[in-house]
Amino acid sequence: SYLEHVYHTAPSAAERSRHCGSAEAMVSYTWGDRYVDVIGALAAWCRGHEADPEETRIWICSLCINQFDIPESLEATFGLRVEKIGMLLPLLMPWEHPKYVGRLWCLFEFSTASTTTGCQIEMIFSPSDLELMREGAADFQVQHPLVLLVTAL
Repeated sequence: SYLEHVYHTAPSAAERSRHCGSAEAMVSYTWGDRYVDVIGALAAWCRGHEADPEETRIWICSLCINQFDIPESLEATFGLRVEKIGMLLPLLMPWEHPKYVGRLWCLFEFSTASTTTGCQIEMIFSPSDLELMREGAADFQVQHPLVLLVTAL
């Protein structure tokens, strides 16, 4: 995994700590999502929480778990991580028909988080989808809670 590589090759403990440490949140996305959209959504989430994107640690399954050496009890291992981190950020894109809801692994992550005591779930969206949502919300004449939320973003 990326973290194993950093841990074993970083020239100093200070350099390791920039990349390795306790995460504030766990992102959940489909492997078909573009990284620019994932990073943009995470940066927007950081700004919304007044957190510095350069200093905020996000747990990303594909970077934190060696995909060629998956633990035998993945469900237990993953459940412990969800419980320890306590925040899941599902990336829903495209916002009008998210691929996320059609992926079994994503639904497993969401289900694990939603049944874990104390775990919060905050949906995140790419910057381009947020803009489309704002434009669409402007066309709504109804004071729907989702429309109010989107226009506030």
